[in-house]
Amino acid sequence: MNDKKTRRELFRAGAIAATGTVAHCLLPGRMARAQFPEPQPLSEPGVTFVTSTESRPWQRAQAFRPSFGWTTLDLNLNGPVPDRTPIQGFGACFNELGWTSLKALSESDRDAVMAELFDPKAGARFTYCRTPIGANDFSTGAYSYDEADGDFELKQFSIDHDRKTLVPFIKAALKPQPKLKIWASPWTPPSWMKRNHFYAEAKSYPGMKDNGIRPEQLGHEGEDMFILEPKYLDAYARYFGKYIDAYKAEGIPVGMVMPQNEFNSAQNFPSCTWTPEGLTQFIRALGPEMEKRGVDVYFGTLERGNPKLLETVLADPTAARSIKGLGAQWEKMLFPPCIVSSLHCLCSSLSRSAETARTRGATPRIVGSL
Repeated sequence: MNDKKTRRELFRAGAIAATGTVAHCLLPGRMARAQFPEPQPLSEPGVTFVTSTESRPWQRAQAFRPSFGWTTLDLNLNGPVPDRTPIQGFGACFNELGWTSLKALSESDRDAVMAELFDPKAGARFTYCRTPIGANDFSTGAYSYDEADGDFELKQFSIDHDRKTLVPFIKAALKPQPKLKIWASPWTPPSWMKRNHFYAEAKSYPGMKDNGIRPEQLGHEGEDMFILEPKYLDAYARYFGKYIDAYKAEGIPVGMVMPQNEFNSAQNFPSCTWTPEGLTQFIRALGPEMEKRGVDVYFGTLERGNPKLLETVLADPTAARSIKGLGAQWEKMLFPPCIVSSLHCLCSSLSRSAETARTRGATPRIVGSL
């Protein structure tokens, strides 16, 4: 009897172990218990769950089997929704640490992994992926494309850092899937554009390496950490433009951007909190820069189940004219379906009243993440 697993079987078993263990870690929360029964310990031949911290690397731990089924995907679309558009695709996010891990493999194994993810005829068949603009929470370190304080002309702008990681990662995905659609968003602006002059807004969690933030640099939900002055807003919009141009020169077309990842969340990794009013000011500057390049602007990513965060922006005609869709993600695994429906209706209303996407032959879309 041959007990060897195929690569795809190993991927599936590993994903089951990872998902079940994450769900088990969430169970102490009331909301998680309400959604999932308690996961059971997993005993899968050939699969070992290993954890690493700075002080205790490569420790074996108990893995758990998720208590929810996931061999099929059920999409429940209830009730009449005007101008419903089809799902455009599924995908994931490019991260630096993903590429550094893949680089540890042989070239043939790395190509096989990329084929499993992006080959249009097999595997996951991803077609729509995100990439960070600068550092995110899975980067090799905190960085931006221009850390020269006060460089409003962006003379020091450079994506050299990305040429070692994100650029080859995306090119490796474009090889099996040349039609891959790519969108991008920043986790943080350059630190000199922020009021705290620091990449993060919160202290490191207990057990993590100290990120060096000082008490007066801490941020909070409901405040604008970006410096809302015209010269900063203009420079940051042009920063996006330079990013689009630089990636295009690398053969990587970025077709859509969002102004900020999780704009309500002050994190211990690269982050920047904004109010809807602050984002409205930035989108007024960002829209024209992206329109010059044929790049769409979506509102997001929205990590709170509150449509008023979007309504505030859409109430401004200039900002609303630039928004072609929105990005929403689950809040603590429970993003109410009524919110998604409300957001879709808001987008439909936007396209009629502000002469946005529909006048150009398109319909505003929602990008969602788990």
